[in-house]
Amino acid sequence: MIWDLGLLKYKLRVRLIKSLVSFLFIIVGMSACVMVPYEPSADVSLSENEHMPLGDLMVTVGPRELLEKVSEEIEKADARIEITDPIAFRDTAFPSGDWRIARLLEKGNCRRVSRELGVEYLVLVGEVKEIQGDEVGGIGIWVGFYGAGYSEEEVRLSATVIDLINERHLFDIDSSAQGTFSGVGLFYGLFIVPMTESGAIEGLGREIAKTIQDSSAKENIKIAVLALEHLDDENGLDVSKEQTQEVLEESTSRDEP
Repeated sequence: MIWDLGLLKYKLRVRLIKSLVSFLFIIVGMSACVMVPYEPSADVSLSENEHMPLGDLMVTVGPRELLEKVSEEIEKADARIEITDPIAFRDTAFPSGDWRIARLLEKGNCRRVSRELGVEYLVLVGEVKEIQGDEVGGIGIWVGFYGAGYSEEEVRLSATVIDLINERHLFDIDSSAQGTFSGVGLFYGLFIVPMTESGAIEGLGREIAKTIQDSSAKENIKIAVLALEHLDDENGLDVSKEQTQEVLEESTSRDEP
Protein backbone atom coordinates (compact mmCIF):
# COMPACT_ATOMS: atom_id res chain seq x y z
CA MET A 1 0.00 0.00 0.00
CA ILE A 2 2.84 2.38 0.87
CA TRP A 3 4.59 1.45 -2.40
CA ASP A 4 1.46 2.18 -4.43
CA LEU A 5 1.12 5.58 -2.78
CA GLY A 6 4.73 6.42 -3.54
CA LEU A 7 4.31 5.38 -7.17
CA LEU A 8 1.23 7.57 -7.46
CA LYS A 9 3.11 10.57 -6.07
CA TYR A 10 5.95 9.93 -8.53
CA LYS A 11 3.58 9.83 -11.51
CA LEU A 12 1.92 13.03 -10.38
CA ARG A 13 5.29 14.77 -10.11
CA VAL A 14 6.28 13.59 -13.59
CA ARG A 15 2.99 14.79 -15.05
CA LEU A 16 3.37 18.16 -13.33
CA ILE A 17 6.92 18.58 -14.61
CA LYS A 18 5.80 17.75 -18.18
CA SER A 19 3.01 20.30 -17.96
CA LEU A 20 5.38 22.97 -16.68
CA VAL A 21 7.90 22.24 -19.43
CA SER A 22 5.20 22.41 -22.11
CA PHE A 23 3.97 25.69 -20.67
CA LEU A 24 7.50 27.12 -20.73
CA PHE A 25 7.92 25.99 -24.35
CA ILE A 26 4.73 27.86 -25.28
CA ILE A 27 5.85 31.01 -23.46
CA VAL A 28 9.25 30.91 -25.15
CA GLY A 29 7.64 30.30 -28.53
CA MET A 30 5.18 33.14 -28.19
CA SER A 31 7.91 35.55 -27.09
CA ALA A 32 9.81 34.68 -30.27
CA CYS A 33 6.89 35.67 -32.50
CA VAL A 34 6.47 38.96 -34.37
CA MET A 35 3.15 39.83 -36.04
CA VAL A 36 3.02 42.47 -38.79
CA PRO A 37 -0.61 43.31 -39.71
CA TYR A 38 -1.55 45.16 -42.89
CA GLU A 39 -4.86 46.20 -44.44
CA PRO A 40 -5.24 45.36 -48.14
CA SER A 41 -7.13 47.82 -50.31
CA ALA A 42 -10.64 46.84 -51.37
CA ASP A 43 -11.97 46.28 -54.86
CA VAL A 44 -15.36 48.04 -54.92
CA SER A 45 -18.04 47.83 -57.60
CA LEU A 46 -21.30 49.77 -57.89
CA SER A 47 -24.51 48.68 -59.60
CA GLU A 48 -27.49 51.01 -60.09
CA ASN A 49 -29.67 48.77 -62.26
CA GLU A 50 -29.56 45.43 -60.48
CA HIS A 51 -30.47 44.80 -56.87
CA MET A 52 -30.38 42.14 -54.18
CA PRO A 53 -33.24 39.60 -54.03
CA LEU A 54 -34.88 41.25 -51.03
CA GLY A 55 -37.96 39.07 -50.86
CA ASP A 56 -36.51 36.18 -48.83
CA LEU A 57 -34.68 38.38 -46.33
CA MET A 58 -35.49 40.13 -43.08
CA VAL A 59 -34.03 43.28 -41.55
CA THR A 60 -32.04 42.88 -38.32
CA VAL A 61 -29.94 45.07 -36.01
CA GLY A 62 -27.09 42.58 -35.85
CA PRO A 63 -24.39 41.45 -36.04
CA ARG A 64 -23.91 44.72 -34.17
CA GLU A 65 -20.12 44.72 -34.39
CA LEU A 66 -20.28 44.58 -38.19
CA LEU A 67 -22.91 47.33 -38.38
CA GLU A 68 -20.90 49.52 -36.00
CA LYS A 69 -17.76 49.09 -38.11
CA VAL A 70 -19.59 49.90 -41.37
CA SER A 71 -21.23 52.94 -39.72
CA GLU A 72 -17.86 54.16 -38.45
CA GLU A 73 -16.34 53.91 -41.91
CA ILE A 74 -19.27 55.83 -43.44
CA GLU A 75 -18.94 58.62 -40.88
CA LYS A 76 -15.17 58.64 -41.27
CA ALA A 77 -15.53 59.02 -45.05
CA ASP A 78 -18.02 61.90 -44.73
CA ALA A 79 -18.79 63.60 -41.41
CA ARG A 80 -21.90 65.25 -42.94
CA ILE A 81 -23.71 61.92 -42.85
CA GLU A 82 -25.60 61.22 -39.62
CA ILE A 83 -26.55 57.65 -38.73
CA THR A 84 -29.72 57.05 -36.75
CA ASP A 85 -30.16 54.42 -34.04
CA PRO A 86 -30.84 51.06 -35.78
CA ILE A 87 -33.23 49.83 -33.08
CA ALA A 88 -35.31 53.01 -33.34
CA PHE A 89 -35.48 52.54 -37.11
CA ARG A 90 -36.49 48.89 -36.81
CA ASP A 91 -39.22 49.63 -34.26
CA THR A 92 -40.62 52.45 -36.40
CA ALA A 93 -40.45 50.54 -39.68
CA PHE A 94 -41.86 47.29 -38.27
CA PRO A 95 -44.35 48.18 -35.50
CA SER A 96 -45.95 44.71 -35.68
CA GLY A 97 -42.64 42.95 -35.08
CA ASP A 98 -42.64 41.35 -38.54
CA TRP A 99 -39.13 42.24 -39.77
CA ARG A 100 -39.44 40.86 -43.28
CA ILE A 101 -38.19 43.30 -45.89
CA ALA A 102 -41.44 42.90 -47.81
CA ARG A 103 -43.22 44.70 -44.95
CA LEU A 104 -40.96 47.71 -45.33
CA LEU A 105 -41.68 47.79 -49.07
CA GLU A 106 -45.44 47.96 -48.63
CA LYS A 107 -47.12 51.01 -50.13
CA GLY A 108 -46.27 54.22 -48.31
CA ASN A 109 -44.26 52.58 -45.54
CA CYS A 110 -40.82 53.80 -46.64
CA ARG A 111 -42.06 57.38 -46.88
CA ARG A 112 -43.82 57.13 -43.51
CA VAL A 113 -40.61 55.98 -41.80
CA SER A 114 -38.64 58.74 -43.50
CA ARG A 115 -41.15 61.35 -42.36
CA GLU A 116 -41.23 60.14 -38.73
CA LEU A 117 -37.46 59.72 -38.28
CA GLY A 118 -36.07 62.20 -40.78
CA VAL A 119 -34.08 59.39 -42.41
CA GLU A 120 -33.50 59.63 -46.16
CA TYR A 121 -31.66 56.41 -46.98
CA LEU A 122 -31.60 52.89 -45.62
CA VAL A 123 -28.36 50.90 -45.98
CA LEU A 124 -28.83 47.13 -45.74
CA VAL A 125 -25.55 45.28 -45.13
CA GLY A 126 -25.22 41.66 -46.25
CA GLU A 127 -23.29 38.80 -44.71
CA VAL A 128 -19.50 38.66 -44.55
CA LYS A 129 -18.21 35.93 -46.85
CA GLU A 130 -14.73 34.48 -46.26
CA ILE A 131 -13.02 32.54 -49.04
CA GLN A 132 -9.86 30.54 -48.38
CA GLY A 133 -7.37 30.34 -51.24
CA ASP A 134 -4.19 28.36 -51.85
CA GLU A 135 -2.01 27.16 -48.99
CA VAL A 136 1.69 26.42 -49.45
CA GLY A 137 4.14 25.14 -46.86
CA GLY A 138 3.69 25.31 -43.13
CA ILE A 139 5.27 26.27 -39.82
CA GLY A 140 5.79 23.99 -36.83
CA ILE A 141 6.03 25.07 -33.21
CA TRP A 142 8.50 23.44 -30.79
CA VAL A 143 10.47 25.81 -28.56
CA GLY A 144 10.14 28.39 -31.33
CA PHE A 145 8.89 28.47 -34.91
CA TYR A 146 10.33 26.47 -37.79
CA GLY A 147 9.41 26.43 -41.47
CA ALA A 148 7.84 28.75 -44.00
CA GLY A 149 4.53 29.06 -45.77
CA TYR A 150 1.67 31.24 -46.90
CA SER A 151 -2.08 31.10 -47.44
CA GLU A 152 -4.37 33.34 -49.45
CA GLU A 153 -7.73 34.63 -48.29
CA GLU A 154 -10.53 36.89 -49.52
CA VAL A 155 -13.39 38.63 -47.74
CA ARG A 156 -16.50 39.84 -49.58
CA LEU A 157 -19.17 42.17 -48.28
CA SER A 158 -22.13 43.81 -50.00
CA ALA A 159 -24.84 46.34 -49.26
CA THR A 160 -27.97 47.68 -50.91
CA VAL A 161 -29.34 51.18 -50.45
CA ILE A 162 -33.00 52.22 -50.56
CA ASP A 163 -34.14 55.80 -51.10
CA LEU A 164 -36.90 56.06 -48.49
CA ILE A 165 -38.30 59.43 -49.62
CA ASN A 166 -38.77 58.35 -53.25
CA GLU A 167 -39.41 54.72 -52.25
CA ARG A 168 -37.03 53.15 -54.73
CA HIS A 169 -33.98 50.97 -54.85
CA LEU A 170 -30.96 53.23 -55.34
CA PHE A 171 -27.87 51.08 -55.83
CA ASP A 172 -25.89 48.01 -54.73
CA ILE A 173 -22.26 47.95 -53.63
CA ASP A 174 -19.91 44.96 -53.57
CA SER A 175 -16.61 45.22 -51.73
CA SER A 176 -13.89 42.58 -51.61
CA ALA A 177 -10.38 42.51 -50.18
CA GLN A 178 -7.70 39.91 -50.85
CA GLY A 179 -4.65 39.25 -48.74
CA THR A 180 -1.88 36.74 -48.13
CA PHE A 181 -0.97 35.41 -44.70
CA SER A 182 2.71 34.48 -44.77
CA GLY A 183 5.25 33.42 -42.20
CA VAL A 184 8.79 32.19 -41.76
CA GLY A 185 10.44 30.75 -38.69
CA LEU A 186 13.86 29.65 -37.49
CA PHE A 187 13.21 29.72 -33.76
CA TYR A 188 12.00 33.32 -34.16
CA GLY A 189 8.81 33.63 -36.18
CA LEU A 190 7.82 36.49 -38.47
CA PHE A 191 4.20 36.60 -39.66
CA ILE A 192 2.57 38.99 -42.13
CA VAL A 193 -1.14 39.12 -41.27
CA PRO A 194 -3.69 40.59 -43.73
CA MET A 195 -6.67 42.45 -42.20
CA THR A 196 -8.91 41.51 -45.10
CA GLU A 197 -12.25 42.02 -43.32
CA SER A 198 -11.23 45.53 -42.22
CA GLY A 199 -10.20 46.33 -45.80
CA ALA A 200 -13.54 45.16 -47.23
CA ILE A 201 -15.51 47.11 -44.59
CA GLU A 202 -13.48 50.28 -45.17
CA GLY A 203 -14.03 50.08 -48.93
CA LEU A 204 -17.76 49.48 -48.50
CA GLY A 205 -18.24 52.37 -46.07
CA ARG A 206 -16.26 54.79 -48.22
CA GLU A 207 -18.25 53.99 -51.36
CA ILE A 208 -21.60 54.19 -49.53
CA ALA A 209 -20.75 57.67 -48.25
CA LYS A 210 -19.57 58.88 -51.64
CA THR A 211 -22.56 57.61 -53.60
CA ILE A 212 -25.16 58.85 -51.10
CA GLN A 213 -23.67 62.33 -51.16
CA ASP A 214 -23.66 62.26 -54.97
CA SER A 215 -27.35 61.24 -54.94
CA SER A 216 -28.57 63.96 -52.56
CA ALA A 217 -28.63 67.72 -52.92
CA LYS A 218 -28.67 68.24 -49.15
CA GLU A 219 -25.61 69.24 -47.18
CA ASN A 220 -26.40 66.98 -44.21
CA ILE A 221 -27.97 63.57 -44.70
CA LYS A 222 -29.48 61.17 -42.17
CA ILE A 223 -29.34 57.45 -42.90
CA ALA A 224 -29.97 54.14 -41.15
CA VAL A 225 -27.61 51.15 -41.30
CA LEU A 226 -29.10 47.71 -40.64
CA ALA A 227 -28.39 44.14 -41.73
CA LEU A 228 -30.04 41.57 -43.97
CA GLU A 229 -30.56 38.02 -42.76
CA HIS A 230 -31.91 35.07 -44.72
CA LEU A 231 -35.23 33.63 -43.64
CA ASP A 232 -35.64 29.89 -43.14
CA ASP A 233 -37.08 28.21 -46.23
CA GLU A 234 -40.22 27.16 -44.38
CA ASN A 235 -40.88 30.73 -43.21
CA GLY A 236 -39.51 32.65 -46.18
CA LEU A 237 -41.40 34.64 -48.78
CA ASP A 238 -41.53 33.55 -52.39
CA VAL A 239 -40.84 36.97 -53.84
CA SER A 240 -38.65 37.39 -56.89
CA LYS A 241 -36.40 40.31 -57.83
CA GLU A 242 -38.98 41.54 -60.32
CA GLN A 243 -41.79 41.40 -57.73
CA THR A 244 -39.70 43.31 -55.18
CA GLN A 245 -38.86 46.04 -57.68
CA GLU A 246 -42.50 46.15 -58.74
CA VAL A 247 -43.50 46.95 -55.16
CA LEU A 248 -41.02 49.82 -55.04
CA GLU A 249 -42.09 51.20 -58.42
CA GLU A 250 -45.75 50.93 -57.49
CA SER A 251 -45.12 52.90 -54.30
CA THR A 252 -43.19 55.56 -56.20
CA SER A 253 -45.97 56.14 -58.73
CA ARG A 254 -48.95 55.95 -56.41
CA ASP A 255 -49.30 59.74 -56.17
CA GLU A 256 -48.92 60.35 -59.91
CA PRO A 257 -52.10 61.63 -61.66
